[in-house]
Amino acid sequence: MNSKLEPGEILVCTATDPAWTSLFPIVGALVLEMGGMLQHGAIVSREYGLPAVVGVANAKNIFHNGQFIQVNGSNGRIKILSNE
Repeated sequence: MNSKLEPGEILVCTATDPAWTSLFPIVGALVLEMGGMLQHGAIVSREYGLPAVVGVANAKNIFHNGQFIQVNGSNGRIKILSNE
């Protein structure tokens, strides 16, 4: 887990488990490489009202620190807004 996560930032990771739950009130959205609708991250993000897209192959290689992205959990789309 990244201890430098700032409020509103988007968490991009392989997967989450219950140990990550304390980060959900901080993040603005989730992008997960593994899982589906019943994966921990998907379930908890729904409980917190956070947009989440799961099952994004190579997400950690596609998205990088400093990028601005838009996560639409309703349609499963992620848009890169700018590269920093």
